[in-house]
Amino acid sequence: MGLDVNLYKVLTKAEITKLKNKYDVADLVYPEKDDCKELDRIYFIGINSLISCDTNFETLNSFKHCLVEREFAYYNVQAMILKSSVKTKYNDLSNYYISGFSSGKGNDYTKYEISHMKDKKDIFSVEFTYDEIKIFNHKETKLGLYLKDIEYIQRKGIKITKNLTGKCYRDNIYRLFISTESQLEKLNKNNVYKDCELKRGFKIPKNHLLYIDW
Repeated sequence: MGLDVNLYKVLTKAEITKLKNKYDVADLVYPEKDDCKELDRIYFIGINSLISCDTNFETLNSFKHCLVEREFAYYNVQAMILKSSVKTKYNDLSNYYISGFSSGKGNDYTKYEISHMKDKKDIFSVEFTYDEIKIFNHKETKLGLYLKDIEYIQRKGIKITKNLTGKCYRDNIYRLFISTESQLEKLNKNNVYKDCELKRGFKIPKNHLLYIDW
């Protein structure tokens, strides 16, 4: 069974504010601006993923002082395509999604890169001001943590058992967040790998966690 294991740094509220002010952006994950390379490896994990099992809940309690609200913008991509009058390769617009953002032709414009889910070569761009498309879109606020990707550790050989997750509050758990030495010890007891950074006296640094995705 293959898993992705990454070391992440949990950003504090002060660090989040500093980055937003530095780049003058409202969102660290999709800044909608160029020249924000420092933000490329920052992700947001919603609180729903953090309350899915006992181990994740324990990690949430360790970082509850870092919880922040993030505003999600949901774009009606099909309406954006129709409004732009772009001639698409496919008549079915349901497989198109926004794959990138950049600055548009003017200060008020944003360029949206739109890609096809199945045809990776079908990519085009449309430009709008916020006022032009806001009637098609809506926003929602969610609570969670901002994580910065620090290091990819290993992909194969780890077994996830109930001993590690503890009680599960959902039928399907696909994300595990390990933040304490006791959790790391359980992980090592359950693993079947022979050569991995986790076996060489690895310790989770302060304000960091291991993110396991399978």
